[in-house]
Amino acid sequence: MEPDNQVLGVYADALTTVIKKHDLTTMTMELIRTRFQLFTDLLNAQVEGIEVIQVGSSYDDLHLTRVLDHNGSHVFFPELDFDFDMIYLNYIVAESNSSSNDQYDAEKISSVQEPDDANGKQQTGSPIGVPAKEPKAPFAIIESTPNPGYVKLRVTPHGRQMVKKPGCVIGNFITSGGYLLNTAFTSEFVAENVNTEIIYSRTDQLVTETLKETGIDSQGYTPIYTKSGPAITEIDKAGEGVTYDFVHAFPCLTWPTVAKGWADRARKCHWPGETLIQKIPQDGCLLVAMGSHQSSDPTEEWRVSFVRAERVLSHSLSDLQKTCYSVVKVMLKSILSDRAVLTSYHMKNTFYYLCEEVASASGSWTLDSLGDKIMQFLKYIAVSLHIHRIPHYFLPPLNLIGHYSKDDVEATKKEVEGLIRKPFTALMEACEKLECFSVIKLSQKFGHLQGELKPMLVIYMFSVETLWNLGCINIGEDLAKMCFQKVVKLNAVTSGYVKKSSRPNTFTALSVPALLKPLAHAYSQQGDCDKALWLFLAIEESDPELVAASYTNVLSNIACLYGNKSTECDETTKHAMSEYKAKAVQYFEKALSLIYNSPSLHLMYGNFLMDCKKPTLTAVKQFEKAVAIETPCDDDDALIQLTIPGARDQPSHPCYVPGQVAAYYLQVQCWVEMLDTFQARRVCKQFEEFIREKCILKHKVVACQLCAISYKLAGLSVKSALVSAEMVKHGRVG
Repeated sequence: MEPDNQVLGVYADALTTVIKKHDLTTMTMELIRTRFQLFTDLLNAQVEGIEVIQVGSSYDDLHLTRVLDHNGSHVFFPELDFDFDMIYLNYIVAESNSSSNDQYDAEKISSVQEPDDANGKQQTGSPIGVPAKEPKAPFAIIESTPNPGYVKLRVTPHGRQMVKKPGCVIGNFITSGGYLLNTAFTSEFVAENVNTEIIYSRTDQLVTETLKETGIDSQGYTPIYTKSGPAITEIDKAGEGVTYDFVHAFPCLTWPTVAKGWADRARKCHWPGETLIQKIPQDGCLLVAMGSHQSSDPTEEWRVSFVRAERVLSHSLSDLQKTCYSVVKVMLKSILSDRAVLTSYHMKNTFYYLCEEVASASGSWTLDSLGDKIMQFLKYIAVSLHIHRIPHYFLPPLNLIGHYSKDDVEATKKEVEGLIRKPFTALMEACEKLECFSVIKLSQKFGHLQGELKPMLVIYMFSVETLWNLGCINIGEDLAKMCFQKVVKLNAVTSGYVKKSSRPNTFTALSVPALLKPLAHAYSQQGDCDKALWLFLAIEESDPELVAASYTNVLSNIACLYGNKSTECDETTKHAMSEYKAKAVQYFEKALSLIYNSPSLHLMYGNFLMDCKKPTLTAVKQFEKAVAIETPCDDDDALIQLTIPGARDQPSHPCYVPGQVAAYYLQVQCWVEMLDTFQARRVCKQFEEFIREKCILKHKVVACQLCAISYKLAGLSVKSALVSAEMVKHGRVG
C-alpha cells in the first residue's frame, strides 16, 4: 500500500499524546523542569552580571522523549539535552559600523551596569532593560569575516581595563592584534573566585555545587565535561540519555547587520506574524565561542547566536506544528545511523522555513493535513541533503552542512528517503525504541500482512487501546475527553483497512456518542452516578447535533442523573441540591422536546417529580403519558428496584423493565399514596390487561412481579396471588 498521509497524521497526533502522558515521563520531566528553574534562579541570584536562560528543544517542548525504566534506572530516549546560555551582561559587544571604536548606542547599552548601591554592595543579576546610572562602553567590537554568521571580537580600550580586575585572566587570550580568542571559555581562564563576572570554568565549582543544591546531581558526584561546539557539555550522565550543555555568551544589544534581510524578506504566508518580526530584532543577538569549520583560524572567530529569537519562534508554534516537528525528529533519531550528519539544529532550521510556507494562522495546519506536513517536512530535508545545503534560518548564506563530506551527506539522504518510502515502519521502529509496545508480540496478530499495512495496524491497535485505557483512568478530566476523541479519529481513518465485524466497540465506534454510551450505561448500572453523568455530558458536548438526532436518550439519562444527585444532597448542601434540580428539569424538558415515544422518559420525569415532593397528580400525568404511547421506541426500558412478594428475606434488586410496565406500577403507588383505592385498582386491572395483550414473553415474569405487588398495594391479595401464579407459569415457559 502507498502511505496514507491522513492516517499518518492522525497516528502521529495520537502517539504524541500517548508518549507525553506516560506517567513516568510526565513526573520525571516535571521534576527536572522544576529543578532546572531553581538552578537558573539560584545562579541568577548568586552571581552578579549574569543572566542564565534555558534554551533548546527540551525548553521549547520540541521533542518527543520517553523516560524508560531499565531495572530501576531511568533512561531518556531519544537523548535529551538541557541547554543553558550564560550571558555576561557586563561584557557587551557592539558592531564595528560605529563612527569610532568607542561610539555606541548609549540608550541601549546604559541598561547594563552594576554600580554600587547606597550600602556599597555590588548589584547582582541585573537583567537587560533595567536602566543604570551611567552608560557602559562596549567590551569588544564585532568585525565581519568571510564566513557568514561568524565574526571577530576586537577588545576595546575599555575592555582591556575590564580584564585587569583581580582573578580575571581573560587578557591572556587577547592576540597581539587585539582580538579575543574563543578558547578563553574552555581553557580555565577564570580563577576560583565566584564573585567575578565569569561564573563557570572547568575548575569552577559553582555550577556543580548549584546542581547539587537543586537535587539535580547527588552529593559527592564529580561531573565530567567535554567541549561540544560552543558548549561545555556534562557527559557523565550520557548513559542515562541526559546531557547538560553550558554555553557562554557575550550580548550584542542590536540585531546584526548580516541578518537585516530576515525581517524584510518575502514570505508565502504570515508566519511569523508582524508583531514577532518587529519584536525579535529588539532582543539583539549573542556571540558564542565557536569558529567556522571552514575558517583558516577558527580560534579567532565567534558565532552569531539567535537563541533568544529561536525561543520566541518556538513558543509561537501551534500544538500541531510542534507535533509535526517532534514526530519527524523522533522518527529520524530512531532510524538514522551513526554516520548520518543530520542534527536537531539542522531539522529546526528546515522546519522554520516550512512554517514560513504553511502557517497555522492560514488554516492549513489541521489534524487531517498533519500527515501531509510530516511528509513535506521529510521531503524538505531530503531535498536539502540532495543539494548539499541546509540554509540557516536567520542567515541564509550560511550552509549548516557545508563542511560535511559529500559521501556522508549522500548516505544520510538515502536513509531519509528510505523513511519517506516507509513512514509507518519508521514510526513503528520509533515506538519500539521508545518501548511503547512489543513489536514482535503485536505483529503476530497481523503476520499475514505485507508492506506498510502491517506496521500501520500494529500502531493502530496500540494507540487505540492505550488511549482508551488512559481516558478511562482519567474520567472526569479534560484529558479523558481528548483521549476518547482521538480513539474515534483513529477508528475513522483506519476503518477502510480493518474488518470491523469481529472488533469490540472500542475499535468500531466512529463517534464519541457511539464510543462512550455503553461505558456510561455501565457506570449507571454500577451506581457510579458521578462518572456516568460526566460521560453523558461529554457525549453531548462532543456532538450536540448528533445527540439531538440519534442519541436523544443521552439527554434523559443526564436529567435522571442530575435528579439522583439532588436526592443525595443533605441540609448542608441545599445550594447544590437546588442547582441539580434545575439542571434535571432543564434536561427533562430538552429531552421531551425531542422524544415523543419514550415511556421511560415520562416515567423518569414523573419519578423525579415524586422525589421533589411535587403534587402527586403532576407525577401521575407523566405516568399516564407513558402508558398511552402506542408504539414505544426500541430498547425503551428503565432501571427500577424490585421487591418480590412473598420473599421476605430476599433483598430487593435492580432490574431493567419496559418503561410502560414501570409506569403502571408507579401509578398504582401514587393513587395508593393519595388514598384513592378505586383509581389504584383501576390501574391494576389495566396493568394486567397490558401484560396479557402487549407484553412480550421475555418481560412477562418481571411484569407479573410488579403487577402482583400493585394488586397487593391496592388491597387485593387474592388477585396478587393469582398474578404471582401466572408469573411462575411464564417463568417455566421462559
